[in-house]
Amino acid sequence: MFSNTYSRDLSTSVAVTLSAGFTSILSIFVLYRGTRFQGINFDNTLIFLVIGICLWFGAELIFSYYQIWLNTEAPFPSLADSVYLTGYAFFIYYLFRTLKILSKEIEREVLVLVSLAVAVSLGYIMNLSFGVAQMISVENEILTMAVSISYPVLDGLMLVPAIAIFWSAKKGDPSQVHWVMISLFIVINVIGDLGFGYSAYIGTLSEEVWIWDIIFIAGYLTLIAGLLYPSRYISQKDFTYHDAANYIGSSNENRSGEK
Repeated sequence: MFSNTYSRDLSTSVAVTLSAGFTSILSIFVLYRGTRFQGINFDNTLIFLVIGICLWFGAELIFSYYQIWLNTEAPFPSLADSVYLTGYAFFIYYLFRTLKILSKEIEREVLVLVSLAVAVSLGYIMNLSFGVAQMISVENEILTMAVSISYPVLDGLMLVPAIAIFWSAKKGDPSQVHWVMISLFIVINVIGDLGFGYSAYIGTLSEEVWIWDIIFIAGYLTLIAGLLYPSRYISQKDFTYHDAANYIGSSNENRSGEK
């Protein structure tokens, strides 16, 4: 399908950037529609999600600038890494804030699942971090190692609330599709980061980067679906994401009362 490896990698890289760009524009549009119909109190939490998406898009643009315009690999660490890592902070806040909104719906099995996720995350962090440490010589700057370790650490911080939100959401309930899709986006992104880091560690990144790009694209498409779904509710003046959370609680209380 591709004439050579370069064109394949370039195509998937551009696709990642375009996916991130479309997602950022869509998130701004969803936020705009919400504030237009409901005022600034529409959903303060959503703002953090939008900022995180836009920062990741900015990082992808910087990576693309090196790869497409300069025809070279981006240095590591680079400005793109600082922008990308900053975006994590906004995603993590959004996820934990959303988890707090849904906290009444977290049951015992969810806590067990979260504990397992923490264990897996820590194992991933330790293995990848030690692997990165072996790759970096003593002469290199500490900043390089710090940035390398930051990615799996922040992935672990995002993965825990994402799995908890996904598990606590009742599948099939239309009011919860938004959170389910965003949680899936985080999980898919972590898988892509894990694979990307492992490929870099074993020295096969140049041959496999296109695979991880496709996974990142799948993550953005999932996030797009999550953003598109609730947009049809925004035109209803009295509906907010927090109202959806309240609806979730009342629905589950009704289910409990019927048992």
